[in-house]
Formats: sequence, structure tokens, C-alpha cells
Amino acid sequence: MKDNQRIFVTGASGLLGSNVVKKLLEDGSEVVAFLRTGSQRLALKGLDCEIIEGELDNEKDLKRAIQGCDYVIHCAAKTD
Repeated sequence: MKDNQRIFVTGASGLLGSNVVKKLLEDGSEVVAFLRTGSQRLALKGLDCEIIEGELDNEKDLKRAIQGCDYVIHCAAKTD
């Protein structure tokens, strides 16, 4: 991916998602971190990314959050 790309990452507060966010930021991308409402943000602390809360099964939340993004990386998963 080229620098200055705006990338939407689902599951950004999880282990995989937060590491993807860190790598994208290191590579010069702009990141929109999509978190479930009420998710912990500790893994994203100090990272220069836009955080948007919403639900993956809510079309309105997704449309609002993904606006202006060039790529989507889907890292969200139900692990329980």
C-alpha cells in the first residue's frame, strides 16, 4: 500500500487488529480504527489513529465510519 492511504480496520482494539494498526501507521498510512461500542482502547493508547465506535452488523455505523477510506482490513472476530 502507498503512503497517505486511509485504511479502515475492524477489530482494531484486539491483538491482531492493534498490531495491524501499528504497522500501518509505521508505514505512513492514515488509519480509522473501528471498535465495538464500549471496547477497551488500551491497545491503541498513544497511537495517532482515528477511533470510531460502532457495530459491524449496523449498516449505518459502517457507512459512516468507512467514508473516505481507500481500503478495508477486517480483523474483527468473535473469540468467545
